Amino acid sequence: MDHIPDPDAFIGRAAFAQRMAGLAAEMKAPARAEGVAEILLPGEIEAGLTVRRRREGIALPPNVVDELRQEATAAGIPPPEPLPERLA
Repeated sequence: MDHIPDPDAFIGRAAFAQRMAGLAAEMKAPARAEGVAEILLPGEIEAGLTVRRRREGIALPPNVVDELRQEATAAGIPPPEPLPERLA
């Protein structure tokens, strides 16, 4: 089991957050190779996807939408018609 120390026990949350922000800025500051738009840190892709999916919804393949529609009908629940674009 991993143990993550509490920043308050050492330098405090505010100082820790400030140091981490500085470290992130240092890691993103170097010149990038040709064709590299941005230097990403671990978790940034996922965080961006989370924001986008909360805003736009999660696209489902048509076969999944069809299956959900069938299951809803079988359970006696009328599926919304038409289904929102982001689900179709």
